[in-house]
Formats: sequence, structure tokens, C-alpha cells
Amino acid sequence: MSIETFEVNQTPAKPAKGPKSEQSMPLREGYLRLGFMGLEMVSLFLLGLMIAHGYVVMFLQEPQIFPLYSTPLMLLPLLMALKFNRDGFYETPALIKPSTIALDLMKSAGTVFIILIIIGFLSGLAHHYSRVWYVMWAASSVGVSLILRGAFSHFLNRITKGDAGLSQVAIFGDLPAALKLRAQINAEANGLKVVGIYTENGNSLDANVAGSLEDLIEAGQRFHIDRVIIVKDTIARFELSRLLRTLSILPSEVLLYPGFLGISGGFSEITTVHENRFIRVQKKPISEWGLLAKSLFDKSVALVALVGLSPLLLATAVAIKLDSKGPVFFRQKRHGYNQKEINVWKFRTMTVMENGSDYKQATRNDSRITRIGSFLRKSSIDELPQLFNVLAGEMSIVGPRPHPIALNE
Repeated sequence: MSIETFEVNQTPAKPAKGPKSEQSMPLREGYLRLGFMGLEMVSLFLLGLMIAHGYVVMFLQEPQIFPLYSTPLMLLPLLMALKFNRDGFYETPALIKPSTIALDLMKSAGTVFIILIIIGFLSGLAHHYSRVWYVMWAASSVGVSLILRGAFSHFLNRITKGDAGLSQVAIFGDLPAALKLRAQINAEANGLKVVGIYTENGNSLDANVAGSLEDLIEAGQRFHIDRVIIVKDTIARFELSRLLRTLSILPSEVLLYPGFLGISGGFSEITTVHENRFIRVQKKPISEWGLLAKSLFDKSVALVALVGLSPLLLATAVAIKLDSKGPVFFRQKRHGYNQKEINVWKFRTMTVMENGSDYKQATRNDSRITRIGSFLRKSSIDELPQLFNVLAGEMSIVGPRPHPIALNE
């Protein structure tokens, strides 16, 4: 049995040392789910608008309905998306096999329709809307949702059969149990792809083992891993604590297969992967939806700040050039998201350009600091070029500032 790897060309599973090369990125499960959620919301909105135009405008001869009907037209798709998301209908297995959740989906949709009716009566606005329109919209919405899910399921099944894993899964623990779980996951096209099995000692003589725990951490920092599943028949409390602390460095969801009992801890919830129940012991630090919203916020603020502060940036650049010899900007390698190396931009405040292992932290009254550099450091103006890093998606407006790699080490 060949080793499952992160490489498209099926090279050895253990990541090679040395410079990081560009790798083919897997389809992001969360973005596909988010995209379908948006498609479903827009479709339900347009469906309600189309029925309102056909029945209320054309049949009842009531023009100018949009200002009045816009509230339920926007509120129902939003409530539907929130309810469906809470019930797990946007999870990959549910999207790939919508027939398994069809009945539950209809129940959830019915709940949303009732909630919207209650909101209408409590607000005193229910009598303004056509009841026939609402019933027609409610009945057809469920059908449209199921049709959309059937079409999306066909799309997902086509791409997953082409080995485009929507969710990258790494398994750590006992080899026999890990092999059994991998076989279950690979038994059908379910959007999950096991990218490697890792064990405590990483026995390289077994072709099924991609490496040790250290190799798993290194792979997780170089490639995108959605989930790490721990499968062990027995485990001591201290061993579990150590393992979870080690894995906490990865921005991945960590699931624990409860093959043992009697261990208590900070378990957040029970989740299901391919009909197997796991204890979720670590969530992703931020979901794809939150990541998208944060990215839009960061880049918008960075762009506005760069434009607004452009006179100050220009004046600072001129002052640096007049004060001392050397470039205006200084780039330094630091650790970004998931320990990725990034080049952080700063205004030069020293007579040296130290980087890498030669880095020496500045001290009070450091002779290397220029005259203008001292002011820039005290006022933090030297940090403003990092807005370019934010604009590039490498840093965030809100969050801890990364330290030089040598200082981190």
C-alpha cells in the first residue's frame, strides 16, 4: 500500500528539509461550504421575489412591493442559513449525501417558517403581507433547497472522485486502529482525504506510516490540514495532555476517538466523521467565514490607512534618507500564521540591517539606532509599513506582533 502524502505527484510523505517549495493547495472545504450557503441564500431570496412579483404584483395588482417585502425576503434566507448551519446541513457529508438529511432539513425549514410568522405577528406587520405568497414561498423553498443540494452533491462527487479532497485529515496514534479508520474514510467519496498516518515513533520501515508526531507538526505547518484525528486504544492522562499541548500549535481541528473511557478534560463537543463519533478537543482558531470577514476588515482598514497616512509615510521616508545612509525600508523574516515565514516591512531605524540568526535585539541607548530612528521607535511610526503585510494577507490589524525568528527560537 502506497504512502498517502500531501504532494500531488505522490512523493515521499515526510516533508523534505530545506527551502519551502510551492505546493498544490487542496480545495478548501470551508470555502465550498460557505459558497454553497451564499448560493442557497441568494436563491431563496430570488425565489421569494419572483413569487411576489408573479402573485402580488401581476395577479393582485399591487405594485411597489419591494420596500415592504424586502424585510421577510432578506430575513428568511438568513434565518434558514443559521438554522441549517446549526443543524449541520452545511457539513461535507450532508452536502455530498443530501438524501440522508432531507427529512431533517424539511423539519428545520418548517421551524424557520414558523419563527418568521411569530416575528411577523409580534411586530404587528404580518397583516401587510400576502398569506398565499408566504405559503407558496415556504413550500417551494424546501424543494429548491433540495434541488440545489442535489446538484451541488453531483458536483462534489465528481471532484472528490478525482481525488480532490475537500477536507485534509491526518491520523495519529496506534497503527492498526489508524489503518481501519483510513479504510473507512476511503471506502467512499465523502470529501475527506487522509493525507498521512503518524505514530509515536514514526516507524519508517512501515510503508503506511508517514512519520512521527514531530513530522506531523512539520507537515501541518507546511500544508493545510483541516483535522487531526487521534486514535489510541489506551492513553494516560498526562500523555493526552502532552499530546494536545503539542498539537495546539496547529490551526487544525483536533478530534479524539473515544476508544477508552474515564478520561475527563476540556472536551467541547461530540462530532461525527464518516459515521464514527469523536470528541472534539480543539476547534480551529477561526472558521472560513470568520477568516473571510477578518480578511475583508483587515485589508479594507489597511488600504484606507495607507491612503490616509501617505503624507506621513512619505515624510518619514525622506527623513530617513537625509538622516543616514541606507535604504528606507527594512525587511525582517518573522513567523506568521501557522509558523509560516514572512518578510515583515518596517522603516529602517538602525545603521545595520540584521536578519536571521545574526539578529541582536535592540537595547536602551543602543548605538546602532539613528537619530530619526529613535523618534520612530518611540512613536511606533516605524511599524506603519506593516500595513503592506496586512494588505498582502500576511498579518492582521488586531493581534500580537510577530517577533524575529531568531528571537522566537
